[in-house]
Amino acid sequence: MSKAINTEIILERISDAFYSLSKDLKFEYINNVAENLLQIKRENVIGQEIYIVLPHNDIQKIVKRFRHAWSKQTKVEFKEYFNNRWYEIRAFPSAEGLSVFFRDITSKKQEYEKMNYLANYDVLTDLPNRYFFNNYLKEKLQGLKNPIAVIFISINKIQKVNNTFGYESGDQLIKQTAERLKRIVNRTGFIGRYSEDEFLITLEYQDQEEISSIINQVRESVTIPFLINGFELKTSLSIGISRFPMDGDSVELLMKHAAFAMNKAKKTRGSNFNFYSTNQGEGNIDPLKLEIELYKAIEQDQFFLQYQPKINLTTGRITGVEALIRWEHPDWGLIPPGTFIPIAEETGLIIPIGEWALNVACKQNKIWQERGFKTVVSVNLSAIQFNQPNLVDTIETVLQETGLEPQYLEVEITESMTADIENSILMLQRLKKVGVRISIDDFGTGFSSLSYLKNFPVDILKIDQSFVRNLHNNPNDETIVKTIISLAHNLNLKVVAEGIETNAQLVFLQNHLCDEGQGYFLSKPLIANDLEHKRIEIEQIVEANGIPGNLNEKIWMKELLEKAKRELHDTVRLQQGMMFKFKKINDRFIHTLCDGELLYQFGIIPSQVIGKSLEEFLPHENAIKKTSFYNRSWEGEEFVTYEDELCGIYYLATLRPIKKGGEVVEVIGSCIDITERKNVEKALKESEFKYRLIAENMTDIIMLLDINGNILYSSPSLANLTGYPLKTFLGECSFDLINPKDKQNVINGFNEIIETKKPAKMEAHFLTASGNSILFEGVGTPVLGKHGAPEHFILVGRDISEKV
Repeated sequence: MSKAINTEIILERISDAFYSLSKDLKFEYINNVAENLLQIKRENVIGQEIYIVLPHNDIQKIVKRFRHAWSKQTKVEFKEYFNNRWYEIRAFPSAEGLSVFFRDITSKKQEYEKMNYLANYDVLTDLPNRYFFNNYLKEKLQGLKNPIAVIFISINKIQKVNNTFGYESGDQLIKQTAERLKRIVNRTGFIGRYSEDEFLITLEYQDQEEISSIINQVRESVTIPFLINGFELKTSLSIGISRFPMDGDSVELLMKHAAFAMNKAKKTRGSNFNFYSTNQGEGNIDPLKLEIELYKAIEQDQFFLQYQPKINLTTGRITGVEALIRWEHPDWGLIPPGTFIPIAEETGLIIPIGEWALNVACKQNKIWQERGFKTVVSVNLSAIQFNQPNLVDTIETVLQETGLEPQYLEVEITESMTADIENSILMLQRLKKVGVRISIDDFGTGFSSLSYLKNFPVDILKIDQSFVRNLHNNPNDETIVKTIISLAHNLNLKVVAEGIETNAQLVFLQNHLCDEGQGYFLSKPLIANDLEHKRIEIEQIVEANGIPGNLNEKIWMKELLEKAKRELHDTVRLQQGMMFKFKKINDRFIHTLCDGELLYQFGIIPSQVIGKSLEEFLPHENAIKKTSFYNRSWEGEEFVTYEDELCGIYYLATLRPIKKGGEVVEVIGSCIDITERKNVEKALKESEFKYRLIAENMTDIIMLLDINGNILYSSPSLANLTGYPLKTFLGECSFDLINPKDKQNVINGFNEIIETKKPAKMEAHFLTASGNSILFEGVGTPVLGKHGAPEHFILVGRDISEKV
């Protein structure tokens, strides 16, 4: 059976679609899978140009890629949409044309689009989610000339609806409210869902009256009752508005100020709205006064830290503590962080406050360690701190001054802070070089990390408490939490769930293998002394309220086993070569494993090999030849090797038996691609043949000598000139061919060339078989080895007797 027939048999049995094109892009061959996918018949396309055969509106793009592949003799891989399907295409060039493999990836593409939708849109309302809104607003703020408003909307008393009519009715109320808001806002602005019962709107405006007009339309939209499950439900909205640039020049500040204004509106009954103003503040504190008092707070040491434990949900042990800053004002009392942190960020005071918190937290952790309590302290970084060029220097200085080892410090950043991917990666890499741990806080509220998380050198993901809060009440949140845990574990990251407030939430997280947890059910934030005193009590909560330890251990062992299997499969699949196993069952060698990049280059997939014998996926002659090697290995021979070629790819295979109790129970094999080596060998042979052909047909004499002057090679022209048979020269001393009167001069010249390592011209009389001599003129050239010393000597010359 010819090689071409063998190849065709294989191509007709692979799962990929395949066709070959000539240099002018005419079809030369097409397999049955390609016929089915493209809905064409091979007898109608052979000899036809690709433009005619492929039903594609943008065929020029494909042709351009194909022409590039052929002209550069390099393979191309790309994805294209044609014939109402998405395809993954791989084209391999040769001197004759192109070999093209492709497969239908429509389902995979649709799955990706679904994931992309879930990452950017809210499933319930079909509105952009918080991440999408943040990015939209950020782009709007860049280069914006007109004023822009950010409107924060909250549905009032949604929890009451959930408790009275059920969460399904609450979801319907949120969904119908979103529909009414969309009808108003889509004409003038952009709307997104912020959280469970909250929406965000942004729009450009000319004056405050224009904003008020939109707000009134929004308020009126909910005056008509909602018909839900046979009940007429009424609700109202609390609305807060911030404006760019007067209320802030960043997404974070505008949203915080709009939320602040919304909370002010919420304190009044019914649908109300409130514009953020600098003469407002929590507890009617003037933000300007607040700023002044912040400076005093730093000077007068009014800040203190509380520490909220992070608990290992398997052992119950405290594995870390999060440092939370608090402000105790002498007159105003305890001021919430949500009130003073935005002001600190806006004024830049967050820098010295953050450095103070970092220093105190590290110093306290060092004290704990000296008392035998080894834990990790985490400190939150604001966006302003994260973008400070001296952040790493500050952290290194604090660690050095406090004596805390870097692995006991964790810095927490939020997803929104990583929007600038390139700079974020650089900063995170610098932090990792210091040795500190890095966690992403409030994970799941955005999307940036989903795309680039694999490039972020982070250690921990913290699930935002908004998802944990509604576990067992909202299936969407349950799915998100499970997905984040799975994603983190697949990337070898730890997961911390924030906001654990009930026993049910704890058990759910344990069942789904969340590593650690925080929340009031486990422990509220405590000052350092209180945490030390309550440490033993806190570490008993998981054991007392969670799932039994032995069951928890079984769940983890099952997950670790599955993870090990996945990692092994990925390792085998992604290796550049190919790995396979086989057993002898009923006198047939059955493959139990086969995967690797080389397998796919052959145009074969694992399912075509696993569970099958050689005869079932290889041509008969190939199968018979390989069976002999399989037999040798099965009989116990170690390291059986062979070389072969398949689909134009040369490979080297190695077989090794696996024995138990002295008996071979399985054979493991591996293959590597040696096509490049074979091509080099072929080129060398062709080159050697070419130059030998030249040497053996030229009249000039060529001699290759060792450093002692012995002849290793001579062209036939030497025998023609001297009359001696060519074979008599090999291994003999070249000086013996010289007339005695010239011999010493030749030896001296030879030695001089060897010593100086430079070519030189020589003349001498060669003796002939007839007893005469001929005058020979030549150039001697030393051939230097790796270390610069002469290893050989090449002499090229000619007979000049007639010229004398």
